Amino acid sequence: MESSATNSPAPASATPQKSGLSIKRIIIIAASGLIGIIILLFVVTLLLAANNIEQTEQVIRLLRDLMIIFLALEGILVILALAILIIQIAQLVNIIQNEVQPILENTQDAVETAT
Repeated sequence: MESSATNSPAPASATPQKSGLSIKRIIIIAASGLIGIIILLFVVTLLLAANNIEQTEQVIRLLRDLMIIFLALEGILVILALAILIIQIAQLVNIIQNEVQPILENTQDAVETAT
């Protein structure tokens, strides 16, 4: 009897591939970008205030008022999302109590009668 050995190549997905960006690197890039934006806003605000303080004051008040409105709307959105989440959890509990639990009990009864 003749034995022929064939060499099969190892699967390509046997070793996991590392992506180019790690989580730590992404966090560092995001934090650096955020700090850079904050510093840029601070410098721009100082330059505007140095030129015309009354006009800059009005612009900053307007931006402050817009941010307050935006944050209030965002708070309403978060409250609505929480309400929807609570409703979904209540529906899930209802499904488990009224549909899954009777099926489980019927299955347990069938297993008991079979043994």
